[in-house]
Amino acid sequence: MPLLKALRLPHIALLLVSQVLSAIGDYFYSIAVIWIAVKTSGSAAGLVAAAEGAAAFCFGLPGGIYVDRRNRRITMIVVDLTRAVMVLTLPILALTGRLQFWHLVAVSFVIGAVGSLFGPALQASLSALSENDQGTLQATNALMDITRRLARTLGPTLVGLLVIPPSSASLHA
Repeated sequence: MPLLKALRLPHIALLLVSQVLSAIGDYFYSIAVIWIAVKTSGSAAGLVAAAEGAAAFCFGLPGGIYVDRRNRRITMIVVDLTRAVMVLTLPILALTGRLQFWHLVAVSFVIGAVGSLFGPALQASLSALSENDQGTLQATNALMDITRRLARTLGPTLVGLLVIPPSSASLHA
């Protein structure tokens, strides 16, 4: 089976695992930031989601062009480090009592903007990671699609399980 052949390549297997974990983390972030926005600002929370979506829309096409002209590996590393720093600012601000609604909007905008670089860089890297073998490339593309589907299922499910109050969990057991 071609999928198993691709998974025998250690760098493809590592990429798959890291992308599943990263995508699940993205769902944790998305749900948490909207939840915080709703709790602090009510219906204005839609601006947080809109900021990320608008940034992704605005930077999507130029992002693809940028990625084609730069080192893809370094681009992906810089994007992930930027996203990590941006996401970490939120709990730091919250713990110091300085978190404001505009921080949520700004972080979401930056996450959407730099995130529009990661997808094209990853997609463009798959050919080289697949060692320019057409069968392995197709299998790797399929694995990346499975990654997104798996994260879309597991991410919200895990968040839901983590936020169940202990007293509710024992009632349903």
